[in-house]
Amino acid sequence: MPPFIDRVIDGGVDAVTAPDDPLTIRNYLDLMLAGSFPEPSLRIPEAARRRWFAGYVEQMITCDVPAVAPRRDPELLRRYLSVLAANTAGIAAESTLWSAAGINAKTAQAYQSLFQRMFVLDLVPAWFSTRIKRLVKAPKRYLVDPALVAAVLGLGKEAPDARHLAWLRNEDGRAFAAGIVFHAGPHVFPLGDRIVAAPVSALWS
Repeated sequence: MPPFIDRVIDGGVDAVTAPDDPLTIRNYLDLMLAGSFPEPSLRIPEAARRRWFAGYVEQMITCDVPAVAPRRDPELLRRYLSVLAANTAGIAAESTLWSAAGINAKTAQAYQSLFQRMFVLDLVPAWFSTRIKRLVKAPKRYLVDPALVAAVLGLGKEAPDARHLAWLRNEDGRAFAAGIVFHAGPHVFPLGDRIVAAPVSALWS
């Protein structure tokens, strides 16, 4: 089966389908917090898995980073990593991030490069079109695994608006293939012209 995005580009919103066995919010949380790292993805108890991720973060800050970049302050590294985790997938200004971490721009850039080299941080370049000049032209930063985000922020299982998609459709005209608002429910339902709401599990159904 072709990848999800390719199916949507080829077939529009009609290509978005829900799986026969829908997931609940608890199921989604289980999948996110399980992570995709090989060791904890094995069937080990939840408490042990959380300890594994917490230990991974601690070892990275106190052992792995000094091995790659000596003389880095572990407390500042931990603080900046927490800021990155809290803003994962966001478009916060760089000055906002390093200010929140209590470091300067040069140090933030060095830390960011370091976390990229250690494969725990990805930068996704900004997408923009000359037809849509108001879109923010800034990259997004992602910690590479949602379970890692949860471990850094100390989160657990304590646990749809499509106006922006309608605006994008109206601005981009025929170049707009489909707009999808993902949710934790079981069904696909329309929200407007070429816009649907779909369960997150539609991504792999």
